[in-house]
Amino acid sequence: MENIYESCSLRNSNYKRIWIVGASYYSREMLGFIHDIQTHQETKIPVEGFLDDFLFTEEQQTLALLGEVGRNLRICPLADYVPKEGDVFINGIGKPENKAIALSALHAKGAHFICMLHPTVTMGFNNRIGLGCTFAPYSLCTTNITFGDFVSVYPYSRVSEDVTIGRFATLGNRSFIGARAIIGEKAWLWTGATVKNHTRVGENSVIGINSTLLWEANANCTYFGSPAVKIWVNSREILPGHDLSELLAKKTSSCSGTSNLNNIVHEIDTIVAKVISQVLGVPVCPTDNITSRTHGDWDSLKHVELIVTLEERFGISFEETYLPELTSQSVFVEHIKRLLDNA
Repeated sequence: MENIYESCSLRNSNYKRIWIVGASYYSREMLGFIHDIQTHQETKIPVEGFLDDFLFTEEQQTLALLGEVGRNLRICPLADYVPKEGDVFINGIGKPENKAIALSALHAKGAHFICMLHPTVTMGFNNRIGLGCTFAPYSLCTTNITFGDFVSVYPYSRVSEDVTIGRFATLGNRSFIGARAIIGEKAWLWTGATVKNHTRVGENSVIGINSTLLWEANANCTYFGSPAVKIWVNSREILPGHDLSELLAKKTSSCSGTSNLNNIVHEIDTIVAKVISQVLGVPVCPTDNITSRTHGDWDSLKHVELIVTLEERFGISFEETYLPELTSQSVFVEHIKRLLDNA
C-alpha cells in the first residue's frame, strides 16, 4: 500500500507526461478530473493521450478527443506501448476484466501508476490505498478501509468503515458499501448498487443496477433486484453450435467475399434470437423484432438478464451510456455487430 498523498500527487517533478489507460467514457471523464486537479497548480503535467486496445476505433478516437482539453491528444495501441522515463499512468478503464488485463500488462512493463483523488472526494483516516486507484468526484470513503490495487470508485459512491475491496474492483455511480463488507477481486457494482453491512461479494461477481445485496454473493455470479437474487452464473461459453473464436475468425476473413459476411450477420441474428427466447420464454425468430414495449414479460429484471447474458455469450461489454437504448431485438443486434467489428 502507498501513502495516499504521495501516490495521488501530480506535483512530482519527475513526472513529464500523463497517459490515461483506456479511451472509453470513464477515460474521458478522467481527463476532466485531471484537469480539475491541476487547475490551481503552477506547473501542470501535460496529458499525452490515451492507451487503448479494447475500443480502438475511429469513432472512439473522435469521442475521446472531443473538446478543447483533448484537442491535441492522441490514442495509441496499448499492446505496443513501451513506457518511457517521465511517463506516469492513470487508470481510465471501468470494466474489471479489461482493467485487469490492460493494467497488469503495463505494470509488468515497468509502467509507473499513480492514484487519482479528485479534490471533491472525502477521504477519512487510516485508509490503505493500493496502486493506481481512482476516486471520482464526491465519492466518500470513511475510515479503516483497504483498497486493493487498481480499484475504481465512481462519482457519489460511499464506502463505510472497515471495508475491504479487492484488486481491480469497480464501484459504480452512487453505489453504497456497508460497514465491514468484503468486496472480492474484479467485482463490479453497477450504478446505485447497495451492499449491506457484513456482507461478502465474491470475486468476479456483478451486482446490478439499483440492486440491494442482503446476503453473500457467490463468486463469478450476477445478482439483480431488491433484494438481489442470483440471475446468472458468469461464463464465456457460447450457445451450443456457436463459437466466438470461430465467429471472429470468420469476421477477419470476411473481406474475401460478401457471402461469408452475410453468414456472420445471420449467426449473430440467430444467437440474439435464441438468447431472447430463452430469457423471455417465448419463441423468437432471427427475423422478428421483439421490443420491451410490445412484449409484456420484458420487464426491468428480464432486461438486465438479457444484457448480462448477451455480454457473456459474445464476450463483449455494452457501454453504460447505451444501456437505455437496448430496448429491442434489432438494437441489440446492431450494437453487438458494432462491438464485434471492433474486436
